[in-house]
Amino acid sequence: MQKNLKKARSSYDISASVFNSVMSRESEIVKDYYTNEEFRVFFRNKKNTSSQGFKTELYYYAGENIKAGTLIKINDKTYLAINCGTAENTLYKRSDLFECNIIMKFFNNGQNLTIPGFSYSLTSVFGDSFPRISSVSGNMQILTQDNDTARKVSIGTIIQALDCHWLVNGRILQNGLIKLYVKKQSENPSFTLEHKFSEGVIF
Repeated sequence: MQKNLKKARSSYDISASVFNSVMSRESEIVKDYYTNEEFRVFFRNKKNTSSQGFKTELYYYAGENIKAGTLIKINDKTYLAINCGTAENTLYKRSDLFECNIIMKFFNNGQNLTIPGFSYSLTSVFGDSFPRISSVSGNMQILTQDNDTARKVSIGTIIQALDCHWLVNGRILQNGLIKLYVKKQSENPSFTLEHKFSEGVIF
């Protein structure tokens, strides 16, 4: 975390002056979900969320270690940064956030692991800008941070979430994020089950 607030280079740089002023008045300290690294940020809630579904914008100094895929703890909730946009100046950046609405549990090499994520309707959230999978009853898409634990969720993994079991039949790694395509299982199998699935895989 930047301990000292970064000052604008020039008094004529109005955008930097305004940003520093807002940061001084409204900034809060939030933490990385995994590492507890602290970030100084402020928030803006979007009034119109119909285009992509983002509800919260996060603003922070450019030196903060926030990027697409960062999971951020804010009070008792967890949020996933979807992007990391750079402003015209080099003073600050902004990210769109999704509030995580799902906890995935799965079994890997004798360990029970958990990962927070955001489950969504692919076409309603991202429009046509991302790869699609056919949406039928019992299918779901999940977005989470790309890290070593999440990469253990591979094609054929059974995860538990929302009081159901789901088979992972597609996975995309892209720009700090992992997109999982899962199908609800009619029966709840044991986590030790090895289920192979080869059709309709998306890499």
